[in-house]
Amino acid sequence: MSPERRCASTPAVTSSGTRSMSEPTVKMSPTEGVEMRVQVDERVCQGHTLCAMVAPDLFTLRDEDGHSEANDGGRIASGQEQAANSAISSCPERAIQMIEG
Repeated sequence: MSPERRCASTPAVTSSGTRSMSEPTVKMSPTEGVEMRVQVDERVCQGHTLCAMVAPDLFTLRDEDGHSEANDGGRIASGQEQAANSAISSCPERAIQMIEG
């Protein structure tokens, strides 16, 4: 995966070759014809609700447990890229990923 499309949960490789999960690197430079989506890992999500607060058009909270799920199959519409990046960065559990497709 190119650095421009690296998911927030992908560890960054530092100059010393070690991996760090402390600061997510979320960069999205959509290429024409490439659809990006957000995906919530249900096993990791703890229902903090931050993603739905910062990107309510992209995420819904389930009634039964308050955990997040992506709206519209996770599709990131044009103009929602910054909201998707903000939601990914806001998740304390790092349960949200950005994927192609």
